[in-house]
Amino acid sequence: MLVDEHGQAWVGSSEGLFLFSKSFFTSYDRNDGLVNVYPLHEDSEGAIWAASIERDVSFILDENIIKVNDESTARVFSFYEDTEQNMWLGSSKGIFIWNRRSQNIAQLDDPYEENVPQVKVIQESDDSKLWIGSIEGLHEYSIETRE
Repeated sequence: MLVDEHGQAWVGSSEGLFLFSKSFFTSYDRNDGLVNVYPLHEDSEGAIWAASIERDVSFILDENIIKVNDESTARVFSFYEDTEQNMWLGSSKGIFIWNRRSQNIAQLDDPYEENVPQVKVIQESDDSKLWIGSIEGLHEYSIETRE
């Protein structure tokens, strides 16, 4: 569940994604490519990001659903938006980055050469380092140096 900047509640479920507002209710389902939805994230532009168990990743902005991944993307467990508004996707196959300017998604080369699997969480520290939590432990990554 996610409460957005407007106080609206977004709920992901096995049946789809549901938006509850004080004045209306909206549902997105299999026809919209949204079932088994988890996790949810609101980015700096107010878009709501949703990932499904079926490996679909989309965002909703101004009632439009935009799919951002292709068949090579794995199941997504977490989202992180960097200072350049790129979206980092922690997944069952490591990290994918969606570039806001180019609207492309690419897998991050594994800086650890140990195939960091199942990235569950990505957070940035005050010194601009990313902390990546996976089933293998905690990893530090510098966006600047790409290591």
